[in-house]
Amino acid sequence: MTKEHFLMLLDRQSRYPEDLSNLIQNAKKQLREEGTPESDINEWIHDPRLRKGLYKPKPAATQTMLNVPFDDKDRVKSMGARWSVNRKSWYVDAGADLNRFTKWLNN
Repeated sequence: MTKEHFLMLLDRQSRYPEDLSNLIQNAKKQLREEGTPESDINEWIHDPRLRKGLYKPKPAATQTMLNVPFDDKDRVKSMGARWSVNRKSWYVDAGADLNRFTKWLNN
């Protein structure tokens, strides 16, 4: 794996900042298994692109409805989603970061 491939992999998989440290740990494990030298791993992990610009929020333009199974209701509520009594569905307000709710977007 090259440094650029490593950074692209993290960029594609990152959905919100809380995920980044887990992604980095998993990538380090994979790199070690591939035999990448520890000095290269440390250099890649400390690349400023991991801290700046990797995470790009995707704000909702309008109120966005979510498709949330009952088992996930507490999780989306804790993330800022709201319940619509009229529509009997979860939603996020305009401006909410849709990257955090990708799993539940109605596509």
